[in-house]
Amino acid sequence: MCANYEGFFKKFHESIDNCMDDVTKNNFTNLETNSKRVLYLCSLPAIKSYDLRGDIEKSETGGEFPVKKDLEKARKLKDEGNKAVQKGDWAKALQLYSQSMLFVPRKETEELSILYANRSAALNHLEQYEETLSDIKRCLSLGYPRHLRYKVYERKARTLLVLKRNQEAITAFQNTISALDEAEGLNKEKRQKMRTDAKLMLEILNKGLTLAGNPKDPEPLKKTPPKPKLPGKNNAQYPAASEAIQIDFDEKKGRYATATRDIQAGETLLIEKPFSGVLLGEYSKTHCQNCFIKCSIPLPCPNCPNVVFCSEKCSDTAQKTYHNYECQILPLLWKSGCSVTCHIALRMITQNRKEYFNEISANIDDKPTGVYKTNDYRNIYHLVAHEDERTKQDFLHRSQMAVSW
Repeated sequence: MCANYEGFFKKFHESIDNCMDDVTKNNFTNLETNSKRVLYLCSLPAIKSYDLRGDIEKSETGGEFPVKKDLEKARKLKDEGNKAVQKGDWAKALQLYSQSMLFVPRKETEELSILYANRSAALNHLEQYEETLSDIKRCLSLGYPRHLRYKVYERKARTLLVLKRNQEAITAFQNTISALDEAEGLNKEKRQKMRTDAKLMLEILNKGLTLAGNPKDPEPLKKTPPKPKLPGKNNAQYPAASEAIQIDFDEKKGRYATATRDIQAGETLLIEKPFSGVLLGEYSKTHCQNCFIKCSIPLPCPNCPNVVFCSEKCSDTAQKTYHNYECQILPLLWKSGCSVTCHIALRMITQNRKEYFNEISANIDDKPTGVYKTNDYRNIYHLVAHEDERTKQDFLHRSQMAVSW
């Protein structure tokens, strides 16, 4: 039940377990529902008097999962990234700039914009052009200093040239020329050279496009893999499943599938998004917190230094639902010693808004009817729990975890 991490929950569990005599444990064993088990534990003096605050405070300080952003640490990592650039180690610079972003406080938008600009340079040298453009867009949206914008506009223009998106490149070169007017600190000679080069590129591009009949730019490259598809028709009752199977129900077995026809080897029978899932703590800074894919070019959480996202879409989804609640307690979850099962149980709740549960609470004990909906919590609520096969210790352990949170 406890994770490999030696956290405070193990200490809590052992302490409470030792305080429960045989009569208390027997009373607990005779309880028939989870609600009654939790309420019973909450009534015990040992539970009421146990103070978790000291353990929690210890887990919140330092270590692998800090609770707060740290501007000083962010700047230190950025400086290390700049040194890597000076050595021509662009891959190392990319890594350090990404790490630095994790620690930039939300209000320090200019600092974050500079990091995105710096990372766009690293990405450009590593020939990751679409990602370069994405970081340039981010840095500008965050208020990148106006006297430096000529740099990213020119980088954007030349990146677009590589991608043969010449119409967009024209706009970027025009923006470069305009931004040079605000380039304080740039010496007159270099400014004039950049302006001349940009004007020359505009002339070449405009002539080339005119001769070619002003063709449209190619669409940006999409790296998202195509979603798998079911062969044939979908099951009418369970749309995520193929018509090749039917779903039956048994009080002991729960739901199970049987074939309605011969099924070919390798045939896809079910494509369904899991109702819930969580990322293990050790992958929190290398994989997207929302979709779990590995992030070589991560986006930081604006509020905590412990998770990353692969895209604005995943970040927005998380911030509007579960991460809005879990953001500041994730280090506590990971350090508590609770299992991933416990975290998933929490995520099943936090991934939906409070209004959703208010809406379904009145009929939560009624099994859903009609077409099966993957995202309906009531389907999870009514899963067969196999309580007759679980041990007394398992019931006690899980109930204690519920009480501790």
